[in-house]
Amino acid sequence: MQSPLIAPVFLQPHLPKADFRAVIFTSETGVAAAAAYPYLPRLAFCVGDHTAHAARRAGFLPQSAAGNAEALLQTVLRSAPQPPLLHICGVETRGDIADRLNSAGLETHTLIAYRQDAACLTPAARRLLSRGDPVIVPLFSPRTARIFVAAAEPITIAPLYVAAFSPAVAQGLGGLRVAGLETAAAPTAAAMIAAIRQIADTLPVA
Repeated sequence: MQSPLIAPVFLQPHLPKADFRAVIFTSETGVAAAAAYPYLPRLAFCVGDHTAHAARRAGFLPQSAAGNAEALLQTVLRSAPQPPLLHICGVETRGDIADRLNSAGLETHTLIAYRQDAACLTPAARRLLSRGDPVIVPLFSPRTARIFVAAAEPITIAPLYVAAFSPAVAQGLGGLRVAGLETAAAPTAAAMIAAIRQIADTLPVA
């Protein structure tokens, strides 16, 4: 069952005037936002494999950092692309990508192309949390962790087993009472799936 905790709102700002040579994507939503700009360069540096797959489907030639913002930064620096670069991102972003690339001598512009508004838990999710059966909750960002806590804490009876994408996500849970917490060994989809499976293996069979 899915209950998204955030929903994208695309802003479609004007593209900065520059002859961009590559784009940087730190999320699949950034790839979706790029659809509003038909003349972007094809070379795309992507934070992870899922973002790279989305970029490929959108017609880009992606290079995946297979990690987090730090891994992405290092991937761009090692590749040493011709500037200027364009980072298409949301209102909330992590890693100071553009600032750090500019400091390293790679001219990089930021296009804030979307925001992520908090979404309500679906009725099905609320029913699930208000029952006594264990619930596995995968959380992928510190912000969604905080949104989940605010929405779920007042209504939750179910024992919660959280799979956190990173230590920062786990910290976003604050004082939420959980029955179990597993943090992914790396900021990748494969590691997150492994964390979820690790939790599932510990739960009693009904």
